[in-house]
Amino acid sequence: MRDKIKEKIIEEVRRDHNITIRKDDPLFAIVTANQIAMEEYLTRLNKITEEQQLEIQITTENYLNKAKEILEERLSYILKELHNKLKTNTQQEQITPKKSYLKNPILILIEGMIIGYTLALLLL
Repeated sequence: MRDKIKEKIIEEVRRDHNITIRKDDPLFAIVTANQIAMEEYLTRLNKITEEQQLEIQITTENYLNKAKEILEERLSYILKELHNKLKTNTQQEQITPKKSYLKNPILILIEGMIIGYTLALLLL
């Protein structure tokens, strides 16, 4: 045990308990044993913490990958729906041409969803 630590212990015991101990007091054997036990405990605790951090990282990556899969599936479905809707609108316009420049509200909603899902995919 380092002398600086011993001196600190001697001073704290003297100040708090009015007991004077020497540097060769058997008390320091107990302090050293306690220090060794504490270091072992901290080593095990650090190992457990690292294992848990790795497990959390793996779980997080799995959830993110699953979220990406779900977003890709939904985006694919929305794109197919949009394609079908555009095809239907194009066919209807060929039959009865419209002069309106406003988009169909359903198409605006679908486009907004596509943009939102695309942004979510890019951010994940």
